[in-house]
Amino acid sequence: MSKPKTIFLDWYKTLSNSLFWQQLKEPGHRLNKKLVDIESVLLNKDFDLINNWMLGKLSSEDACDFISSRTGVDSKLLHDELVISCKQMTFIDEKIGVLLKKIKEKKIKLVIATDNMDTFSKYTYPEINKDNLFDGFINSYEVGCFKYDYKKGKLAFFDSYLREHQLDYDEVVLMDDHVDKEGNFQRLGFEIVNINENRQLAEVLESY
Repeated sequence: MSKPKTIFLDWYKTLSNSLFWQQLKEPGHRLNKKLVDIESVLLNKDFDLINNWMLGKLSSEDACDFISSRTGVDSKLLHDELVISCKQMTFIDEKIGVLLKKIKEKKIKLVIATDNMDTFSKYTYPEINKDNLFDGFINSYEVGCFKYDYKKGKLAFFDSYLREHQLDYDEVVLMDDHVDKEGNFQRLGFEIVNINENRQLAEVLESY
């Protein structure tokens, strides 16, 4: 493939390993002993909190209200701590920022493509992009579908962005820890570079 016009980068487990409420892991934090309860509600498949939140059916306040009702932790306190964790999220590797800057110098646009919540748009992206490394983001919370959703030969998650910027599938690449098991991206000529334990993001970025 020739040099892509735009590189889409997944956020969680690709650009960053940071977690919600990560500061609660500190032994001295006042909510340290509540972290297990908070995470158990968040990850409970019966509640389906994560998917509904990522698809824009819930706000961060709604999610905190729900978790509060199951854990007894004050909802506002939960939300305040959530915001703190989202603003403190960092890249998976300290070399990433330098590599992204070098790629931008080659006139390749960099866009975060993430199945995520309103917290990413409001709190994480403004902090992580203070040096203007990225040219934007696509968040499932806003577009109302997931990255790998495939309907009628289209990838709805990406299509509005591609139309707006006059891009075709074969002019972009996605770096992601997930694998296109169904082969939908491949059929459309949309290249995915899989990021995993054996193929680290820094190594891939260096090749560009």
